[in-house]
Amino acid sequence: MSKKPIAFLKKQWLPTKDIIVSLYSIIVFMVYSWTIITFFYGLPSWMMYLTTKEILIIFSYAMSIDLFESLIILGGLLVLYLLSPQALLKEDFSTKGTWLAISYLGMLMLYFSPSLGINQWIGNPWLWAFITCCVAILFVMFISRLGFMKKIAYILLDRMPVFLGIFIPISVISFFIVTIHLLF
Repeated sequence: MSKKPIAFLKKQWLPTKDIIVSLYSIIVFMVYSWTIITFFYGLPSWMMYLTTKEILIIFSYAMSIDLFESLIILGGLLVLYLLSPQALLKEDFSTKGTWLAISYLGMLMLYFSPSLGINQWIGNPWLWAFITCCVAILFVMFISRLGFMKKIAYILLDRMPVFLGIFIPISVISFFIVTIHLLF
């Protein structure tokens, strides 16, 4: 008598590890780059009244928070993957997940950009959240189906993991700096 595995257990619940790592690298690149840009935006004014040590601690806080921030965003995308129907997000998750992450994070960066001041134009953050969701859905449903957009997504998925080797060690070191700062 042979035991057949239950089909329920054979079902793949999440995308492959390579797709998850590549998608995480895109999220990491966008989140960390945004933090570095905003850090350098505020740096000239901080240099007037903060010491170098205090500026480095602020940078360490930002980099250690970015690690958790990017993990939360990846977790949200994976929850969307689990809850979405097959045709919506699971069909080509590498492309659709890439454009969903880029459009969502890009719209948030636009809203919080200190030089553009979009949050003053819109005023209501809930309106901007609605606009962000509409743009993300547009990217997932239509833009990600275009051939050249798929190629761009695959190029990004292929080349972005190198940034994990840069930003993750910076975050780990920053986390230890923050821990030492809080303890002593």
